[in-house]
Amino acid sequence: MDPQFWLECWKLHEIGFHQPRYNALLVEHWPNLTRATPPRQVFVPLCGKTLDMLWLRDQGVGVVGVELSSIAVTDFFQEQAIAFEIDQMAGLLSYHSHGLQLLCGDFFQVQPDHLPEVDAVYDRAALIALPSDLQQRYVDHLRKIAPEHAPILLITLEYDPATMEGPPFSTPEARVRELFERTHEVTRIATRDVLPEHPGLAARGLAMLNESAYAIHPK
Repeated sequence: MDPQFWLECWKLHEIGFHQPRYNALLVEHWPNLTRATPPRQVFVPLCGKTLDMLWLRDQGVGVVGVELSSIAVTDFFQEQAIAFEIDQMAGLLSYHSHGLQLLCGDFFQVQPDHLPEVDAVYDRAALIALPSDLQQRYVDHLRKIAPEHAPILLITLEYDPATMEGPPFSTPEARVRELFERTHEVTRIATRDVLPEHPGLAARGLAMLNESAYAIHPK
């Protein structure tokens, strides 16, 4: 999608996609995904100002996010009353403090050098923010910048796409497998009905909205 769309959403505070609580599937399934090899840092693409980053940090994991909007990045730190510093880092602005680093810029400008200690990925709102024609590009770039051994916890939404035009975009299991299975093992580990948690989407006509979690491991 046109990056200007997301910049306008943040400028106009049209951020119904932002959740005011930790994601339940993250809290339930992250420990199992990482128990065998606890990560040093987790990469959170298209992170917005999600509170999930605070939860991950509280588990003793360093967090590196990337977000297009400087409004989202500064809101995250200011709303949590976290002092931060800003530096240039290989063409992106790095906002950082206490185990949290948010890179402000285009996801597709992120390179492996930006993520030298990352060894896991958490995607709750990146893949589903993109239409089908950009999803493959996103996954290909994620493969390029994340270490080969990094596990991924992916959270998706699924609904009848005839009912509503995204974002968020309905991304069923078959699409997840199409995107990842060439290089990764994909396991759907949970699905739950979340329509009551999203009245704005219900108002757009949805009668069904399922959220699924996938554990994705390199082959």
